[in-house]
Amino acid sequence: MHFVRFLFLGAPGVGKGTYANIIGPKLGLEVITAGDLIRHQARLHPGIASQLKQGALVSDEVVLPLVLQRIQQCQEGGGGGYILDGFPRRLSQARSLDEELRRRHLPPLQRVLHLVLADW
Repeated sequence: MHFVRFLFLGAPGVGKGTYANIIGPKLGLEVITAGDLIRHQARLHPGIASQLKQGALVSDEVVLPLVLQRIQQCQEGGGGGYILDGFPRRLSQARSLDEELRRRHLPPLQRVLHLVLADW
């Protein structure tokens, strides 16, 4: 099967995670959620847990390697691909992700879906 790589973008509450969790299983794609990866690390590392409790954002230096590790595992595991949900959020993160994918010889993202919630 073809290895599919999607990124779902949009404002908080627009439904990125909802759509990713509907579409991912139907297409055999893993949903990689930055928030889930960070919460898992917070259980293992008190410093990250402390940052989250204070409402601080976890640095790109922490988040990017976590996301890249899951992407690598997904590719090596022979799955159908992945959907990124919640990362990257900023242009600088997108550039860093693209550079690291290239450096690690991982395939680049194929499609970006920008979800927008219409005004009521």
